[in-house]
Amino acid sequence: MFQNTPGKIISIIALLALVGTVSAQGTRRASPPASSPAAASAQQAFERGDWEAAVRGFEGLVKAAPGNADYHLKLGVALYAAGRPADAVLVLRQALKLRPGFVQARHYLGASLAEAGQCAEALPLLKKDLPQMTNQDLRRVAGLAGVRCSMGANQLDEAVDFVRLLARDFPNDAEVLFQAVHVYSDLSLRASQELLFKAPSSYQVRLLNAEALETQERWNDAAAEYRAILATNPNLPGIHYRLGRLLLSLPENAVTPTTRDEARREFEDELKINPRNAGAEYVLGELARQARDWAQAVAHFSNAAKLDPAFADAFIGLGRSLVADRKFAEAVAPLEHAAKLQPDNPATHYHLAVAYSRTGRKAEAERESATFRQTSDKARQAKQEIQTGVLGPQKAEP
Repeated sequence: MFQNTPGKIISIIALLALVGTVSAQGTRRASPPASSPAAASAQQAFERGDWEAAVRGFEGLVKAAPGNADYHLKLGVALYAAGRPADAVLVLRQALKLRPGFVQARHYLGASLAEAGQCAEALPLLKKDLPQMTNQDLRRVAGLAGVRCSMGANQLDEAVDFVRLLARDFPNDAEVLFQAVHVYSDLSLRASQELLFKAPSSYQVRLLNAEALETQERWNDAAAEYRAILATNPNLPGIHYRLGRLLLSLPENAVTPTTRDEARREFEDELKINPRNAGAEYVLGELARQARDWAQAVAHFSNAAKLDPAFADAFIGLGRSLVADRKFAEAVAPLEHAAKLQPDNPATHYHLAVAYSRTGRKAEAERESATFRQTSDKARQAKQEIQTGVLGPQKAEP
């Protein structure tokens, strides 16, 4: 059932001028005459979002002028906004009978049908009309109705089409993002079920199982699945990399020097199968950096950066390893490139400030130090906003 939320009320009000003044053919139509107290009262209720009063007012006007399509449209919109979509459907159908080309009535009919649960009829209308809706508020409401209707009818492909349109037009809208999460999650679940039924003995099923075990932090079971895949598919790209990453993702007290050596071998084995795996090169570089083996770190980070010129962390790792090896002049170029790729990353600006300072470029060093402080403050603020949004405001310790 339609919920009379502030966002949807705003959507209806924003559409008011379009509903009241433009005909299906694009010609101007007069508003209800000011000399008519009933018309003026209904219009005022409509404008302030008093939907029950608007419904009563336009019901009277429709009875007095049953051939007026505009009155039917406004009554339909008011009923829709008041949470009575089934009643709105009847009135909007009549508006379309009176004026078959009444675009606004058809647009609201699709949304009302969806809210009333009449998805079979609503979906064709919404699919056809949504791309042509020029009013952004109505476009959002109708698109979300299409998503919910498609999901309810288990038409996930249709839901994806609606989500794509909404994501393009409303990329920062929380409700759009929320619906997208559910649509893609359900689509993923359906695909995984089909894989399980159609190819139960495939390595892809084991791979999905391993990924699920990782999310549950059942590390040993996940590792066993990866090893079982390698037992039957020893040259399959990506599995050694996943296994090595898993070993390094163990709880800190479980990552021993032996574990790191085992992980290193997994990444090296991955590169034997797929020499273009930039991720494996990067992790080997990070392991070498942590061991203070600067030559090996530089070699692996350089390889990762060459394989993936957009891999900002590889350039940061290369730059900071060169700084640690006191090769400050060589560190400047990769760190400058990293700063272009990730201008909001504080670590990039910190290491670049050090490299500039040690090569005598004081002005650039001061600039990067200032940028480091700014980006650090911005990152802390963003983290705090996320924590507050998820956990709510936290009380200070006494």
